[in-house]
Amino acid sequence: MYNIKTPNGFYNGTTYGVKFINGIGKTDNEQVKNILINDFKYILLNEETSTELLVVDSFHRGSGYYEFPNGEKIRGKEKALEYLSFHMSEEGELEWV
Repeated sequence: MYNIKTPNGFYNGTTYGVKFINGIGKTDNEQVKNILINDFKYILLNEETSTELLVVDSFHRGSGYYEFPNGEKIRGKEKALEYLSFHMSEEGELEWV
């Protein structure tokens, strides 16, 4: 499985059949991975990089504050990670109910 990050951390969409949420997508197709990395200049992430860690950084607003799409503001990366984990489904999609 290849974890890929777009240059735009807010990108939600599909590129070459790979669904991206907050700039993070996954594929097991090496050919698609190579196209995204070489042609689109996306970034290949190592396997140890946590999806939650990458996604939480896209909500960072400075001075230790994180602001989420539902308007919630949280101070501190650990608390923001806990909050994000609570709202992330097993498929890696965010659910702001």
